[in-house]
Amino acid sequence: MSVSESPETESKAREILGGTDIERRHLVYFLAVADNGSFTAAAKAIHVAQPSLSQAIHALEAEVGAPLFRRGRTGVVMTSAGEALVGPARLALRALGVAATAVSNVQELRDGRLDIVAQPTLAADPLAELVGRFRKRYPGVNVRIGVPDGGDVVDLVSAGTYEIGLTLGPVATRDLGALALPAEDVSIAFGPGSSRLPGDVLSIQELAQIPLIVDPRVHASVMSMLAAHGVETLVAVETFHREAIVPLLLAGAGAALLLPRSAERAKQQGAVVCRIQPTLQRHTVLVYRKQDLTAAGTALVRMATANLPVAE
Repeated sequence: MSVSESPETESKAREILGGTDIERRHLVYFLAVADNGSFTAAAKAIHVAQPSLSQAIHALEAEVGAPLFRRGRTGVVMTSAGEALVGPARLALRALGVAATAVSNVQELRDGRLDIVAQPTLAADPLAELVGRFRKRYPGVNVRIGVPDGGDVVDLVSAGTYEIGLTLGPVATRDLGALALPAEDVSIAFGPGSSRLPGDVLSIQELAQIPLIVDPRVHASVMSMLAAHGVETLVAVETFHREAIVPLLLAGAGAALLLPRSAERAKQQGAVVCRIQPTLQRHTVLVYRKQDLTAAGTALVRMATANLPVAE
């Protein structure tokens, strides 16, 4: 009978085992005696020395505060206390077995959950590709990706709300581990029919005269990159719908600054993609909890590390 089908047994377990410090080994020995009818047969069945088994039963009786067996010439007979303990003991061992299996599944990445927080633009790229590879290798692990909601990614990971975070660098990570992911070059894309040619090189100063389609959530980081070169952006369209940026530029609403994957998709749809000199780059940092990283978190960090270019 399953645990959910035996509320009386659960009640008995709480009554007899509640508040005690019973070892799993003691319950195994107790049930061996109950099932085999004697200490000698029980010791042989579970491959332990009879004195050790007897000592364990005495310790268990002391813990529950009642004798569990009456010794006789032909074996042992359970007392009423012993009979009351059989069901809860089996229930407790079954629950411990389930718990051990659950822990093992999590540790061996057959089960579990991984909590990640990322700024919206980083959740799509590069996090999506990294999580995709992780899930293909560990399909039993559920991944939850959250947004900072106005908070700081590093603070959320440091507080334990999330185990891993992706943010734009540089960052002060304090007690966290930090992994710099490969820098990504920013390109500028124009709609079909542009006078620009694919692969043209534009100076950063030219960007000041080009109307741009931007996502306000990430435009601040773009502005800071350009400001370092004394360039102010000219915003044509603001949209919080990140997936609308490429359709808008293809429709002629303006140009857009894109990262490699987005630039490639836009190019395949007819956009004209040009390079920028000097190169603008986005630097992403993966931060993680060093002290209590789970098996799933460790696997993701190792996967991200393995994908880094080898220094020459």
